[in-house]
Amino acid sequence: MSLPRPDLICRSVATVDFSALSRLGRTAVMLDVDNTIALRRGLEVVPDIQAALLRARSDGYVTGLCLVSNTMWGRRREARVAAMARSLDASFVCARWWAPKPRPGPFRRALRLLRAEAAQAVMIGDQYFTDVKGAHRLGIYTVLVEPLGPDAWFTAFRRWQERRLSVREG
Repeated sequence: MSLPRPDLICRSVATVDFSALSRLGRTAVMLDVDNTIALRRGLEVVPDIQAALLRARSDGYVTGLCLVSNTMWGRRREARVAAMARSLDASFVCARWWAPKPRPGPFRRALRLLRAEAAQAVMIGDQYFTDVKGAHRLGIYTVLVEPLGPDAWFTAFRRWQERRLSVREG
């Protein structure tokens, strides 16, 4: 198994050059939630990330935002994602247990909500195996960012797998 390669790597969503993505025709932005725009158990979008996204939208570099989360257990967790989406004037997709990222379903739903084709979209996330791999399956441009904070145990295990694979390939 090979490690999916992101098209771009940035420190944070706040450091992504949305004007450059716009010049590539990538103006429909999909965002992972946990450890990408908010801490894993956080209730709000990190302020500098929120400011960067709202500025990119007001400057015309972003035509639409859609949160794509594997938050799949319960109404309270979905309400958390919905509140973050409202704070960004964004749509959202919460993947279900039978079809989580990296399966194509959540990304296809996000494209429909954004009224965009894969060639117009960019997926920004902190994980290779969910965000990068899933978006690449549909030909969506990917940006990998560093995680904002500590991971859940299963995500920590995936990151261990990522490090193992990248050392083998490196």
